[in-house]
Amino acid sequence: MQTFAGPTSLAVALFAWLCLENNYSHAQGPESVATHRAKRAEPIDMPNVPDWLANHKFEKPELRFARVKYSSNNTRLRGAWATDYPDADLALAAQVESLTQLVVPNPGTVIELTNSELRQFDILYLAEGGSLHLTADDSAALRKYLNDGGFLMLDDTVGDEALQNIQDQLKKVFPDKKLIELTIEHPIFHHVFDLKELPQSLCIHVYMRKVLPTSPASYWAIMDGDQVSSAKVNNDSKLSVLVCHNTDLGDGWERARESEDYKNDISAKIAFPMAINIIFHALSSQR
Repeated sequence: MQTFAGPTSLAVALFAWLCLENNYSHAQGPESVATHRAKRAEPIDMPNVPDWLANHKFEKPELRFARVKYSSNNTRLRGAWATDYPDADLALAAQVESLTQLVVPNPGTVIELTNSELRQFDILYLAEGGSLHLTADDSAALRKYLNDGGFLMLDDTVGDEALQNIQDQLKKVFPDKKLIELTIEHPIFHHVFDLKELPQSLCIHVYMRKVLPTSPASYWAIMDGDQVSSAKVNNDSKLSVLVCHNTDLGDGWERARESEDYKNDISAKIAFPMAINIIFHALSSQR
């Protein structure tokens, strides 16, 4: 079993730095920010979409998806929770609605873990959790949310130090549980799109510069219910927490309209397919 200890390599640090772009204007030329964002939210064509997906009946007609606004243990990264916001969230909502019968109400919703309406959301999305800091109240609220059937997705977790911090913070939520590494055999990689290898969604800066990360993507999870063996998790266990490590799905959603090559190689084949698989798993796991 891989451990989280050890320094983050220079290559991984460069990968993280290239992907970090929190505060910038999306407007280009005379185009307004609103118009530019509207274009980003247009769905894209995707290959290998199963014929049955468009008519699949989910248990509920809506996908309630919210981004978590969290406190940081690093003052320089206080805005990390908003990475790729709101464009990634809007693009994902548009893609989901174009492929399925699901409706995504109020796309771009942001919520804090202590909000009393937390359980209304099927999926919580947390970006760049390397600086995540959970208070006692946050931990209690998240524990209740997950025990009641909610699903937490942590994306854009780059480097071993970031993964270690997430492990440490989740220990506050579930002291008796640990993250278990998933293999490609887990159903979450095959629910809708049959992925042949662990999906690594490069951020657009890395992709365009042809900077190849030395660390592959990995996926770590906490299962729904009691702690079980790694073998069982990778066989049939439903998940309540998924950590997407050394991959940036959000950038793949957000930046699909910026480059035709990036759209075809990353957004259409990796970022959106994995997102749809995660959503399918989360909605099928509701208790």
